[in-house]
Amino acid sequence: MYGVIMNKECETEAGKGTTTQEPSATRRLRHATQILLLLAGSLSYMAAGMFVAWPNVFIAHIIQNNSTIFNTQLHLTDSETDMLGSMIFLGSLPGFLLAGWLLDTIGRRWSQLVSALPGALGSLLIGFSLNPPMLLVGRFLEGITFGMLGVVVRTYASEIVDTNIRGTASVMYAVVMNMGSVAIVGLGIKLSWYYVVFVSFAVALLHCFLVAMFLVESPTYLAVKNREAEATVILRRLRGSNADIKEELRILKMMNQREDGTSGWGALIKRDVIKNILVMFGLFMMCSFSGVQVMKMNTVRILVTAGLEFDETVSTIMFNLLLIAGNVTIMYLLDRIGRRRCLVLSLLLITIGNSCFGTYVFLTDSGGSPAMMEVALGTPLEVNSTMIYQSDAGSASWSWVPLMCVLVIAVGQSVGAGPIPWILTPEYFPTVIRSQASSVCLLLGGLQTVAALQLYSPMQASLTQAGLYWTYGLVAAVGIPYSLLFVKETAVKKDLRKASTPSLNQRVNDASKKISDVKLQGKLSKGDMIAIDAVYHRACLSRLYRKADVVDCDPYDRESYAAKVMKAQAFNELHTKREDVPWGKERDP
Repeated sequence: MYGVIMNKECETEAGKGTTTQEPSATRRLRHATQILLLLAGSLSYMAAGMFVAWPNVFIAHIIQNNSTIFNTQLHLTDSETDMLGSMIFLGSLPGFLLAGWLLDTIGRRWSQLVSALPGALGSLLIGFSLNPPMLLVGRFLEGITFGMLGVVVRTYASEIVDTNIRGTASVMYAVVMNMGSVAIVGLGIKLSWYYVVFVSFAVALLHCFLVAMFLVESPTYLAVKNREAEATVILRRLRGSNADIKEELRILKMMNQREDGTSGWGALIKRDVIKNILVMFGLFMMCSFSGVQVMKMNTVRILVTAGLEFDETVSTIMFNLLLIAGNVTIMYLLDRIGRRRCLVLSLLLITIGNSCFGTYVFLTDSGGSPAMMEVALGTPLEVNSTMIYQSDAGSASWSWVPLMCVLVIAVGQSVGAGPIPWILTPEYFPTVIRSQASSVCLLLGGLQTVAALQLYSPMQASLTQAGLYWTYGLVAAVGIPYSLLFVKETAVKKDLRKASTPSLNQRVNDASKKISDVKLQGKLSKGDMIAIDAVYHRACLSRLYRKADVVDCDPYDRESYAAKVMKAQAFNELHTKREDVPWGKERDP
């Protein structure tokens, strides 16, 4: 827990380390430059959005005409239809692991280029498919790209922008992804399923050879790899002329070194790291089995089964447009009210939407429309009058209910349960293990998503359609207390940077005394760690600590951490009469 808090707050202070006060207009322009830089590399995520939404186009067309580009016929079973959605997440599993290796080997920039290549090949294979196996192999290749981008792009976004807009930048990719989904479903109105997939191929190829070449490398990666000259140039471009680049570079390096010599995959066996991985595992489980990806992948199937009388393709476009609207909303909220509150709001909306949807389907007494319910319950009078009564009841009174429930679920997904697990994953771990830990978390999350998608038809058959939606609602409801109890907030808290001088000086003294007392016992209490954290946050930018040459220490090694704070406090005692001491001048009694 403390490792998460310390890393995030130190990054906050480092990102704000300045020699002079930065004008607000300059800061906004600099933030806009950072966002534009991320947008330049977002074409790959637009292609990923096309990959995700393509099954809706395919199903809408295959119901009417199951011919391929070569005029052969395609026949898919229910299980194979489920696999159109689950295969992309099955392919993402090796993609997650491969991305973790690529990030540390070739860097964040070139990893984005390499990540798009399997998806481009998969799109070509789908477009020229003659049978279901070719479709599924193509979806698997697209899944590799989807998984790699999930690690690479989120990691890049979390390291390239200022900390106070990191959440906004991460959600921006979700917006671009949903724009890709809307685009491919819209194209599906006029183009056949095998033509629209070539559009995603073109977008992925454009990203590879035109856009990724102009991205800058992550300064965090360069600092960890001891390429300080390159990191300094990029940091100056990203942080502006007011920033203390040398200090930020120093903090970037010291935050990501481990005194015990462990790094990479070996560092994942630390207790606090395992705890954070388990928290993310539970969060992905709540989101996957609340139907987040099931609704997105199977919108057309769900609406057709529910007896929707509106056009399913138009309804799917409405669903994805609401996802975009929700993502734009969360861009504003994420860094203001925090990740956890957005997540709770999201799960609450998903609970309401699925509960109402399940109730509607249950009351119709079938998996179809209210009109079909009237056939079963209507009195055996004259047939024509019965049909008129059914049409009025189904169309005028109840046909809007399934669409409205799905739209509520769409809003719920987009303001939290969809993007937040992906945002939290890189934020939960320091840079030295971020790529490996993120890969493990996303691998576990991908396995759960595969299970949720592949179990859609079996669960619907065993639980009934109403029971399926109630199950999704129940899982989302359980996710609310889980988020409140176990998910730690990683958003910047402004009040953490407002400690008063006397209070901070007193905390230095109190922390040192407590550390001395407990050091012989070989442990630190929770209260002691909180006191030490207050000193640590301030120390990141303190001139006094820089002069003392107090290097950062492993946040997972508490004894070493305590020793460094004691060293800094001792230096403070020797210089209490200096005019440039930024804290109070009281001696330790």
